[in-house]
Parts: sequence; structure tokens; C-alpha cells
Amino acid sequence: MSLARQFTIVGAIVTITAMSLLGLWVAENIRSGMLRSSGFASAILMDSFFAPYVTAIAETGEISPEQIAVLNRLYTDTLFEAGMRSVKLWKPDGTIIYVSGEVLIPEDVGPGRIARAAAGEIVVNFEDGYNHPDLSTPFIEIYVPLYPIGSNEVAAVGEFHQEASRLQEAVSAAYVWSWTVVGVVALAMMGALYAVVLRGSKTITQQQTALQRAAHHAEESARQNEQLRIASDKTRLQAAEVNEQLLGRVGADLHDGPIQLLSVLNFKLTHLLSNKTRARKDEWKDPAQVEAKLRNSLEGLVALNTEALEELRSISAGLVLPELVDLTLESTLELAISRHEALTGCSVVYRHHALPAHTSHLIKTCLYRVVQEALNNSARYAAGADQLVSARATSEAIELEVSDTGPGIDQTRLESEDRRGLGLLGMSNRINAVGGTLEIKAPDGGGTLIRATIPLVGAEATNWP
Repeated sequence: MSLARQFTIVGAIVTITAMSLLGLWVAENIRSGMLRSSGFASAILMDSFFAPYVTAIAETGEISPEQIAVLNRLYTDTLFEAGMRSVKLWKPDGTIIYVSGEVLIPEDVGPGRIARAAAGEIVVNFEDGYNHPDLSTPFIEIYVPLYPIGSNEVAAVGEFHQEASRLQEAVSAAYVWSWTVVGVVALAMMGALYAVVLRGSKTITQQQTALQRAAHHAEESARQNEQLRIASDKTRLQAAEVNEQLLGRVGADLHDGPIQLLSVLNFKLTHLLSNKTRARKDEWKDPAQVEAKLRNSLEGLVALNTEALEELRSISAGLVLPELVDLTLESTLELAISRHEALTGCSVVYRHHALPAHTSHLIKTCLYRVVQEALNNSARYAAGADQLVSARATSEAIELEVSDTGPGIDQTRLESEDRRGLGLLGMSNRINAVGGTLEIKAPDGGGTLIRATIPLVGAEATNWP
């Protein structure tokens, strides 16, 4: 449940409760104020009417028949028209002195209200059909202390019952008005607070969504980092393995080539200088013969030394390729193909399109080695059948393909026979090192297809024609 909805429920309960209590309090205060105002006005009127008679009550303790007749006429002609429906006069001790008009409440009111009025308090009560079902119209019951002229002592208590239909209408209207104001204020408060909370709720929701998105991105980044770490570890291990293979191949080439030749050279030199191989004394008598033998031995030694040097040059050329520095990518691939053709006697078709004029030495070396290894594998396993090298460049990458129409790739055979060389693993690591991809496929029609894709970045991309 959203924060705004929670606030709406709780705020509505609290606001309705608080405003209901406030409305009841305001309505009751309005009702009490209107009753007091009406009661005090009636009390002043009654005091002015009954003041002469109260003086007689204070002197004699009762009202004469003549005064009662006058009071009856006064009630009939004046007070009844003013809305008075009953008039009673009480002594302060609760004794009834005068009753005129209708007796609206027949039961005894008790000494409480009389005593309060006798103590100088104006007592006002509202009576309606809810409190008295026998009443047809609502009225105000007023108890007024009556003072003799020139005295501050209460001589009698006047009880008046005044019709209150208009007062009830006014009170009802005041109720409606007060509740309307309270309701409008409550709605305005709820609306204003809800707008603030809704905006805050939206902000919180947006922040939660952003946090969830950030957490998801963090998890995704962590997963990618883990994958990169695993790939890095795998590449590191593969690089170590390839390095060991390279060192093994170089060691084997050195042992089987130059070292063997140097060993023979050393043996012949030792044999030549050994006392055991010295010519007999009778042979030294013919200097020409000795010179011929010595020349033949030296020529053989020079030949062995030259062959050893050629072997060393060949091995070093296989390790580094300084001749590629000044070549374009197109010329680099041509060099790899021409060397392969010279070594194997196989013919290779070369196709290229829109290759960049300037390429980093790393990429040229990488593609040179890929072409070299792919063509060597083709010559070894496919007898160089229909070898094709195709290279092209787009604005984003260089694509290189080497294919043949031989019997197809045999991965098990390649792995078993290529342990001493770099092989497919070396090609894959070279391509991965420059951010590229390597695919090896066996088409349905036979043969093998090796496809390498290397992305162009930075200056290399701007040099693309």
C-alpha cells in the first residue's frame, strides 16, 4: 500500500473524528449562546412587566385577586402575542404564587431550578418533542429572579415558557452552517495535506524505483565483472599454456636445428684439432695434400655454421616480425601468403576490399599469425586444396576469412597433433587480445572456414576509406 493511500485512510479517520468533535463543540456553543441571548432578552422583558407585582409579593407574600386579574389580561393581550405560552410565579422557597396560560410541563420541576433562580441566576432550558413527546412545538423554559423596586433581594422567581419555533429554525440553520464550515475546512485540510503527501509519495516511489534500478544495475555489473574475471583467469591460464607451448616449440626447434648443427660443428673442430687426427709424418712431406684436406674440412665447417645461422634466423623470424612495421594491412597479408606459398608450394587465392591504410602493429601481427596458422593447418590437413584468403573492412571492423575445400576440420586430430604448436588456441587468444572474435566452421559442402572479426577503434576507424 502506498504512502498516500495510508495517509488517506489514517488522515480521514483522524480528521473526521477531530472535526466531528469540533463541530459538536461549535454547534453546542452556538446553541447555548442563542439560548442565553433569547433567555436574557425574555428575562429583561418579564422583569419590566412583573416588577410592580413583585414589590407587593415582597410586602405581603401574595398577590391580590385584582392583581391576578390584571396579570391575566396582561398575559392574554400582550405576553401571549409575544410568544409566551405559560407564566408562573414562585416564592424563593418553591411555593407557587401565580399560574397563567397553558401548563406545558405538568410534572414538578423540582427545587433545583427554582433555587438557582432564587440565588440570582437566570436558568434557560430548551424543550422540544425529543425530550417531551407530548409537546407539539418547541419552547424555551426560563427561570428569572424577580427583584422588588429599589431592592437587591430576590422576592420571587418567574417561570416563563416561550415558543421557540423560530429559535429552533435559527439553531438548525446555525448547525447546518457550522457543520458546512467544518466540513469544508476538513476537506481543504485533507486536500492540502494529501497533495503534499502525494508528492512526497511519488518522490519516494521514484527514489525506490531508482534504487531498485541501481541495485539491478549493480547486480548486473557484478555479474558481468564476475564473468570478466572468469574470462580473464581463463585467458591468463590459456596464455600461460600457449606461452609454455611456444617455449616448447622454440626449444624443440633450437634442439633439432641449430644445436644439432653446432654439435656437429663442435665435433668436427675437436676432431680436426685432436692429436689422434694429426697427419702422419710421411703425409706432411706433401704440403699440397695437407692443404687440400684442411680446405675440405674448413669448407664443411663453414657450411655447417652457415646452416646453423640460417636455422637461427628462421626461428627468430617466427618469433618477431619487424618487417611488418612499414607495411600496410594489405601488404602484411600478402607477405604471409607469399611466404606460405614459398614454403609449401601451395597456391592461395587472395581477395581484399577497402582495407584501412593505417593499422596498428598489434592488429597486423595478429592477422599475419592467424593467416599463417590457418594456411599451415590447411596445408597439413587439407593438402592446400583451394585455399582462399578474403579480407574486407567496414566502418566498424575488419573481417578475415581463410577457407579450403578439404575433408573438413577434425578437432580431435588437431588437438592431438598440434600440442607442440600454437594451433587454434593460439589464434583464439590472439584475436581475443585485440577484442575480436574467432569462428571455426565446417560447411555442409566440405572444407573448413575460419572467420576472424576485429573491431576498429579510434584512429583506425578514422582511417577506414
